[in-house]
Amino acid sequence: MQIWVNNFLQNVWTKLKGRNKWKLLIDSKRPPNFNPSSLPEGLEYHFHFDDIDITDEWLTDCDYIYSLHSHYHKREHIWKHEDKFELCFVHAYPTEMKEEVQIQV
Repeated sequence: MQIWVNNFLQNVWTKLKGRNKWKLLIDSKRPPNFNPSSLPEGLEYHFHFDDIDITDEWLTDCDYIYSLHSHYHKREHIWKHEDKFELCFVHAYPTEMKEEVQIQV
């Protein structure tokens, strides 16, 4: 199953109990054309490169990390909290996955 971040936010996050405790860390720079209304109402978000200290605070204080679209290389500021990794949604196409993972039936 393939689920894009925006689909997750619109179709899954909006139905989660306790979602007011969730925060969205966007591990990149804020695009110049970013429109906050593109995110669901009530979702607290932060762009990592706006203030890396906030990123560290969020990751230190959180109980769990759910990754919606992981980078393809190790991000040290996140991996130092790997004990909090709960669930990772992988962004890949089936043809790419087939090359990386041998599925046994």
